[in-house]
Amino acid sequence: MSFDRTRFLSSCAAIMTCLATPALAQSEAPQESQANQDFGSTSDIIVTARRVSESLQNVPVAITAFSQDMLNERAVSSAFDLSKSVPGLVTSADSGNGALPSFAIRGRGQFFGAATGSVETYFADVPLSPPFQMPTLPPQYFDLASVQVLKGPQGTLFGRNTTGGAVLFVPQTPSDKFEGYVRGQLGTYDNAQLEAALNLPLGDIGALRLAGFAWHRKGYVETVAGRVDSAASFTNGATFNFLTGQFSGPGTVLLPRTDIYNQDVLEFRGTLRLNLSDSIENTTILTWHGDRNRASSQLHQLRTGTQLAGAIGAYFPTLLPDNPRIADVDTDLTRPRSSTWAAINTTTWEATDNLRLKNIVSYISAEGYGNNPADVDGSPFPAINLVRPGRPLKNRQFYEELQLQGNVGPVEYIVGGNIDNTRQPGANDKINVPTLTFDTGGFDHQYRQSRYSSKSLFSSFTFKANDQLSFTAAARHTWDDISDRSVLVNNAPRFLAVAPLDASGENCVASLLPTGATCQVLNGSRKFKGWSYNGGVDYKVTDDVLLYGGYRHGYKRGGFNGRGGTLADFGPENVDDFYAGMKAAFLIGGRRSTFNIEGFWDNYKGAQRSYLDLSGGALVTTIQNAGKTRYRGFDTDMVLNLTDWFRLSGNYTFVDAKYLKFQDVSVAAANAIAPFILTPSQLAAYRALNLQVDNNYMAGNIPGQNSRHKLNIQGRFHHTLNDGAEIAFIPSMTYQSKFYLNDSSFVLPAIGAVLFNGGVPLNSVAQGANIAPGYTTFDMRLEFNNIADRFDLSLNATNVTNKLYRVGGTGIWQFGVDSVAYGPPRMYFVEARYRF
Repeated sequence: MSFDRTRFLSSCAAIMTCLATPALAQSEAPQESQANQDFGSTSDIIVTARRVSESLQNVPVAITAFSQDMLNERAVSSAFDLSKSVPGLVTSADSGNGALPSFAIRGRGQFFGAATGSVETYFADVPLSPPFQMPTLPPQYFDLASVQVLKGPQGTLFGRNTTGGAVLFVPQTPSDKFEGYVRGQLGTYDNAQLEAALNLPLGDIGALRLAGFAWHRKGYVETVAGRVDSAASFTNGATFNFLTGQFSGPGTVLLPRTDIYNQDVLEFRGTLRLNLSDSIENTTILTWHGDRNRASSQLHQLRTGTQLAGAIGAYFPTLLPDNPRIADVDTDLTRPRSSTWAAINTTTWEATDNLRLKNIVSYISAEGYGNNPADVDGSPFPAINLVRPGRPLKNRQFYEELQLQGNVGPVEYIVGGNIDNTRQPGANDKINVPTLTFDTGGFDHQYRQSRYSSKSLFSSFTFKANDQLSFTAAARHTWDDISDRSVLVNNAPRFLAVAPLDASGENCVASLLPTGATCQVLNGSRKFKGWSYNGGVDYKVTDDVLLYGGYRHGYKRGGFNGRGGTLADFGPENVDDFYAGMKAAFLIGGRRSTFNIEGFWDNYKGAQRSYLDLSGGALVTTIQNAGKTRYRGFDTDMVLNLTDWFRLSGNYTFVDAKYLKFQDVSVAAANAIAPFILTPSQLAAYRALNLQVDNNYMAGNIPGQNSRHKLNIQGRFHHTLNDGAEIAFIPSMTYQSKFYLNDSSFVLPAIGAVLFNGGVPLNSVAQGANIAPGYTTFDMRLEFNNIADRFDLSLNATNVTNKLYRVGGTGIWQFGVDSVAYGPPRMYFVEARYRF
């Protein structure tokens, strides 16, 4: 696919029109250039890990934080870029789809269809991750004050309970200066970025800041052009009509050639700060995001002796040439642009010298296609296809939080509460269609309306015994209420644009179903409640050395598996986290350097884990609770300003993860949620396994999404010229050890062994599947900063050695295929920035 210059230039024009300003106008005080900043020094970064603004080095919590200039130095424009520089942060391709990045911190992250992820993402203090993997506002990587990665349970002071960590994106707040910038980037794979921001002071009234970002990049994987679908009956190419279920041409259908793992992103943001009085400040953010990114799993290998592998092999005796940059898929991966807008209003009132009120209210309206369309098996055979529905998925989120902050003598406190509601449409012609698959029997699709309500009260108290010693205690109690209505239609020869229900929405109407199709309505409602709490102590040995430690208890709500005959529960997840750390700043030849380290030991009870089966005849994710899981390890980061011309920074994380007790409830769950019809031989095979009495059978697995080792090292060689300009060379290296794609890579749940492997246990890793091997990548950047006090120019190369590495996969070896997602190849780009 060629570079669509017209579309990209239109996006650029839109941004520049929004941010139009006299380019040669002089601001009152030019923004500080990169050349004059203390690069790599994190001691002055302001973070909000405890919901108040404070210096990073003074917070007794493990945090990695970057300013926008530090993000630019590391060429961070996406979640995969960010993970290179953050100890313990792994970004993987959710369900093998590179267009759906998922964060994991210290091995805890999104486990496919779990109720909520273990890591929550926030923008301007508003949680972004929706329940049930519906579309929402993606993180934005432009015009930020900081990005902060918080490690460990964060459920006490943040709006959603998370047992693994949180990633905070803090946008720039309008200032009282007239200033701005324009940044452009051009590179290989038709890479083009344009970013701009304009800050307009409004006198005593306040200030307005406008910003925009556009990114076009051709995908680094191309699909096979004109490949005939192996079944000679179905590929959902551009000529397929979803409403009629018909192709425009007779016989077989050829897919158009396209590229995937592309970037087609457009974002705008406007922020208005109003000074309502001397003590009241109100800030409103309006932001919009749209993208047309395409991605899918790619077939890596076949498992001999399986029905799917045999079928693929019969039509294609040899796989594609050993070229991971070519994919042979049988699903049309193109889709309309997603559209998400959000309004976030924050009001702060300095009521007295010792009392501050802060209120956050937001609304997010999102429309998109999530994981549809995708080719789950990554093969040219119509085995496990997720077809683009006839209408986008819709999601609406309302969030309200009130905080009271202040101090009474030596005690600092934060108390408050929040309301968190997510709603989806329910009308027959608007209800979401999150699952639309195809096989030789026709369409299998699910209409779904999920609702989520959460209310919580929280408090945190810090007692400052003296200038050196402090004690902190915090707690949150949460009440969760979730409901789900699923309408399952199987064996329909075409996609039904309207859910086949009566006026009540609770009963299937046979006359609305095609001949041979079946329909089932499932309703479920669950309530959960739980506590998150923590206690800690920190001691400042000197002004530059902080010792700290403590205990945190994290809670994550449970849910239900909404597919099959009934709705089966999975319970809440709880974690007990013990941690201790040190933050130190010191001088090397008069130059400030830092070294931080934290050790942790986490014990989970009821960790929510997923496995795949064929409930109701379709590929679905089933959630169960693992009995006991242990994570232990440490992470460390340092910034060493060794000379006036060289800075060395680095970070390392070690995580040892293990299941101590992991029962196999797959057959019990399958009986509860799926209308399985086991043949006598299958039933005998299951009974032969005799696993139903072994409550620790699955403990032979290793927790998925966890890299045992993660290392990043970056150097910065720099020299300031006589005119104030600076030249800098920045090489960096990232190493990430292997991780497993899911939580049954060594031992398959019993139901999977019965259905797909003749009742014999399956070790996927032993056969080279369900694994992302370790890898090392190198990046380089050459900067020319502060040219004429206003220009910065850089030359960049990423993945210099062109390393082939995987960032995720589907983990469905039991079905006969290993499908994976690959990271970007070597890329070059030039970047320029003008400040005014």
